[in-house]
Amino acid sequence: MVEVLDTSPSSKNKGGASTISSPNLPSNSKKLVRKIDVVFGPAYKGIPLANGVTTALYEEYGLNYGYCYNRKEAKDHGEGGLFVGMTDLQGKNVLIVDDVITAGTAIRESVGMLQKAGANIVGVVV
Repeated sequence: MVEVLDTSPSSKNKGGASTISSPNLPSNSKKLVRKIDVVFGPAYKGIPLANGVTTALYEEYGLNYGYCYNRKEAKDHGEGGLFVGMTDLQGKNVLIVDDVITAGTAIRESVGMLQKAGANIVGVVV
């Protein structure tokens, strides 16, 4: 099971993941941050979140992580593929960030596609 850090004070987790609720990042999030290589934001609302999280981690703490997001459909031209940003995910520790978790569908789909790409999911922050 993937651990979810739910940073919204009033959201309800219906996705079947274990949830840690807090209006601020809990102290154990520091351990999680040390484990990650890549921040992933599911299309579409997760895209600016992944970018913002990696920017904030760098500006506030000097931590330099890659980020990526998925396309709704894989491209077969141009740079191609399903992912944009850091696309070599084989063996990388990935943190998923998203704006809400309702039924858990987007998170489950993200976990599946990332694992298929060889990524290790270390957590989900909502």
